[in-house]
Formats: sequence, C-alpha cells, structure tokens
Amino acid sequence: MAESADGPPEPRRALEPGRVLNNNYRIIERIGEGGMGAVWLAENIFMEEDHVAIKVIRTEQADDEVFRQMFGKEVKAML
Repeated sequence: MAESADGPPEPRRALEPGRVLNNNYRIIERIGEGGMGAVWLAENIFMEEDHVAIKVIRTEQADDEVFRQMFGKEVKAML
C-alpha cells in the first residue's frame, strides 16, 4: 500500500477504465486475466499512439518470493 502524507497507508484502488497511473498511462480496458493476475491495455496520455500492456499481479502472490522471481523472469523476457 502507498503511504499518504498524513500517515497511515492508503488502500489500493482497483483499476478501471479511465484511471491514470503514474500521471502517464490511462487505463483503457482489461484484455486478459490468468494465474498471475490481470492484464490491462493503457495509453500514454502524452502520446496517444503509444499503447502498453500493464500486468497487475494478484495481491496474495505479491509477498511470495518464488512468484516474484518468476514474474521478474517474465519481465526480463519482455525487454
């Protein structure tokens, strides 16, 4: 969870079309879901032709070291 300026962590907000992440990417739609989590199509709000896929891992797997290693390998394979 993200820390707020006032102290306690803020709860995670669910992704939904129209939400902007990192002041840069606007969520368009969910394009898939699997064992690791959901994949969303997003667009760069500064360059409308720039589309990306954003994978959001399941909360229950975020603290699993084996899962994080597998996800890290997936990320490296995409670069």
